[in-house]
Amino acid sequence: MNKSRERFEAWLRADIAPLCDFERHSRKDAKGNYIDSWVLSSWSAWQAAEAATVERCASLVEECTELGDSSEIRNLVYAIADAVIRLGDDNG
Repeated sequence: MNKSRERFEAWLRADIAPLCDFERHSRKDAKGNYIDSWVLSSWSAWQAAEAATVERCASLVEECTELGDSSEIRNLVYAIADAVIRLGDDNG
């Protein structure tokens, strides 16, 4: 299981489980896809939101790089880029 799915299922357990039969709604088929349509839709939305965050942060990194060439800005940009790359890798 990738880290994105681990984060999603942790959220599901913490925020949704108290409201419903978590075990029934979080079941997966043989391919690992959620059977429950609400959970499947939520997982799809989660993935889309993380992908959009990766894309937006990458564009912010480019914009910040164009702002200046101080070592502080450069270090901050590299730190953001590293975090975004790790998030993107989690989704792969």
